[in-house]
Amino acid sequence: KQRVLDVGRGNGWAACWIADRVGAEGEVIGIDLSEPMLELARTKAAAHGATKNTYLQASFESLPFEAQSFDHIFSMEALYYAEDIHVAMDELCRVLVPGGTMTVCTDFFIENTYCHSWPATMKIPMELLSEAGWKTLFEQHGFDEVTTYRCLDDRPIASDLSEAEQEEQCTFRTE
Repeated sequence: KQRVLDVGRGNGWAACWIADRVGAEGEVIGIDLSEPMLELARTKAAAHGATKNTYLQASFESLPFEAQSFDHIFSMEALYYAEDIHVAMDELCRVLVPGGTMTVCTDFFIENTYCHSWPATMKIPMELLSEAGWKTLFEQHGFDEVTTYRCLDDRPIASDLSEAEQEEQCTFRTE
């Protein structure tokens, strides 16, 4: 039985995707500080049939779980919102089983100059690290196999597209 923690789960799409992969015996728990986002995730999970998913209100720096209780941790575009990234990493490492894995996806990093204005625009403090800085952060917290790679979206920036092209770019399809 695999246990997966989805950190900062947004609208819950990742937790539903993960639930499909861990199967009926697995367990997916999503955390977020925002109760409205948690409710959105619960609704999405119910519509998807991921009825075993659990969503809890919790901060990255104070996880309500016992030590070594998750096989995998996933975080999509959320870890940089931690109030204290080092405390958050300590907590994530605390709840991860020895030999467990953690996948962190981030679009907020120094080399991505398009994102530098986000904290001021959103009026939310965010941890801006370089790609190498993220790797170092994980190594400082005991991860010995840290791999970084960029998953680039080669589509044009929406402002360069017509309205119809923007709508097409935002349409989600499976083929």
